[in-house]
Amino acid sequence: MFPARDAAIAPRQFAGALTIIGHGGLMDIRLSDPWIEDNEGVVVSVEVDGLRTPMLALATDDHDSTVPVRATIRAEVIDLFGGAYLPGAAFGEVRID
Repeated sequence: MFPARDAAIAPRQFAGALTIIGHGGLMDIRLSDPWIEDNEGVVVSVEVDGLRTPMLALATDDHDSTVPVRATIRAEVIDLFGGAYLPGAAFGEVRID
C-alpha cells in the first residue's frame, strides 16, 4: 500500500497517505509517510498534522519481517482517535514488504 523509500535509509521509510473516516464522518484522520523505527520497541510512526507520531507497537523485533505482525495502538494517538480506543488495543496485523 505504501511504496518503500530507499532501503538503505534508517529508519525504514515509506511514502504515501491514508485517510481513515469513521463514525459517520466524525472521525477523519490523515496518516502519511509511515516509518518503521525503534521507539521503546519496533513501532510504526506516521506524520499527522506535520508531526511525526508513534502510532502502533509491533509484536516483533524484526524491522524487515514479511510475516504479518500483531499491532497495538500506542498511547500517543489515543486523542487522535477521539479516545475511542485505549492504549494497547489491537489494531490488526501489519506486513512489511
